[in-house]
Amino acid sequence: MTFTEGQRAHYFEEVAAGFGRQAFAYPAEVVNLILDSGGREWRPRVLEIGSGAGEATALFAPLGLPMVCLEPGSALIESARQACRDYPHVRFVQSTFDDWNPGRQRFDLIIAARSLHWVRHDLRFTKTAELLAPGGVLAVFHKQKLPGKSACGSAVDAIFDAAVPERPAGDARFLRAQFAESCDYRGYREITRDWTIECNAQTYVAARRSDAQLQRLAVPEREALLSRIAEVIEAHGGKIDVTLRLFLSMAHRRPGPRWWRKATARLR
Repeated sequence: MTFTEGQRAHYFEEVAAGFGRQAFAYPAEVVNLILDSGGREWRPRVLEIGSGAGEATALFAPLGLPMVCLEPGSALIESARQACRDYPHVRFVQSTFDDWNPGRQRFDLIIAARSLHWVRHDLRFTKTAELLAPGGVLAVFHKQKLPGKSACGSAVDAIFDAAVPERPAGDARFLRAQFAESCDYRGYREITRDWTIECNAQTYVAARRSDAQLQRLAVPEREALLSRIAEVIEAHGGKIDVTLRLFLSMAHRRPGPRWWRKATARLR
């Protein structure tokens, strides 16, 4: 999806305002899936690309891992700081990954929760690799709502499909190709996990209000759409089951300087 500047600013304000009301949050399991890639008792130094309002940050923060979290949006970074205010080992820097100068800082784990696509294409794997210690892990993840299976879910999906017919699919296959083209990483893995939650109409509408696919709609049109959805859920007993899928892609940084990684990649 392509945003105009106005739509993009409004979208990020919506996300920041909605933090804490997010019913479709990442499962806590994502943390263990990522940390398991480093072996037992791994205590990585973590860099987060695009913390947003702190949804993924808040999952890692209680572990006591040293974290540097990059986020260019002022409203978003303030929400993230509030979410992690009890964790002094989590440091926020208002910057894009592209523009950030890390100095001599290096990390064992870089996480990007639905944010790597904001990074300039030629930096996604080169700059992340330069910031990782040899063997360090780049973990990229996002979540996607799956089609509804119940009568209520199917009815709600039909309303969304009519209003926003071009809804993007998951980008796992594109990530797979990009990792494969990169000389900087090895041991690529994909993991998916599905989970289902039950929402009432109010919770569901609040979670969908900042949905990226709805930001092309004018505010009155979007609110009318959400009101229709709330009416459908109420007509089906006031509850809706929502199934979500986690997509997690991980790989280890190959050892050696980049010229060596490029040379040895040709032999693969």
